[in-house]
Amino acid sequence: MHAPTRIELDVDLPFRELFWAMLRMSVSATRYLLGFFGLAVLIYLTLRLYQALPTPEWEPAEYITSLLEPIVIGSGVVIVLLPFLAVLRTRRVLRAEGMHGHRHYVFTPEDISVESPLANAKVKWPAYIRAHETRSVFLLYSAASFANVLPKRCFANEAEIAAFRDLVRQKIPKTRFSH
Repeated sequence: MHAPTRIELDVDLPFRELFWAMLRMSVSATRYLLGFFGLAVLIYLTLRLYQALPTPEWEPAEYITSLLEPIVIGSGVVIVLLPFLAVLRTRRVLRAEGMHGHRHYVFTPEDISVESPLANAKVKWPAYIRAHETRSVFLLYSAASFANVLPKRCFANEAEIAAFRDLVRQKIPKTRFSH
């Protein structure tokens, strides 16, 4: 399927939509740290289970679990803080001058134009390092933890969503779409 020469979107992000996108960006940016925490918790729980079983005592198990306890506690704190920080980040973005409100996007094979109440921009495709699709939005990342949020509800129909997918796949090398 060939991408159309022009796709236009009018985007207005409410708090809920922006919050979920911010949380997704935060998780994406910290995925390796979260993976490390998950591994540390798994090792910790495995060793605690081993210590609870009627097996011969293994001295390193006690030492290793004592080393991992602060990491396990810290991972719990991080997991609790991620959504909280996403709420704060969302509120800050929506309160910032010019960040809230209507945006008009025009996607062409050459570039992306963005019009907002305070500024207009024309961005070349290479400015985006990756793209991701969720059930309700497309995320076009220009940095590890910053993405343009494009709700699927803003597209005219499924054909336009499919055309957008094709265009993004052609222009952004690291693209993960569900379809």
